[in-house]
Amino acid sequence: MTKGTFSFGRRHTKTHGLCRRCGEHSFHIQRSRCAACGSGVTAKRRRYEWSMKAIRRRTTGTGRMRHLKIVNKQQTGLKRFNQRYNSLVHKHMKKNQKLI
Repeated sequence: MTKGTFSFGRRHTKTHGLCRRCGEHSFHIQRSRCAACGSGVTAKRRRYEWSMKAIRRRTTGTGRMRHLKIVNKQQTGLKRFNQRYNSLVHKHMKKNQKLI
């Protein structure tokens, strides 16, 4: 057989399938390893500094953020409350100092 057109016709097996962890079509079936996230080998996600775009695609804020959304709202609410409370206390202290 030649290396060209005829050989390409014999390719009917799948090397990669869907990954359970990241959902990409990068899970090598024979090797049991995901090329995108490193699932099957490492507990930590595959991540390299030389690929900043890939990190940007997967980082916090690109998904739904079901929990973090709520946490952020709570934090901003607490900040507002603290600011109002502190300003009221400050005004009250000034009034008391003037009376004395």
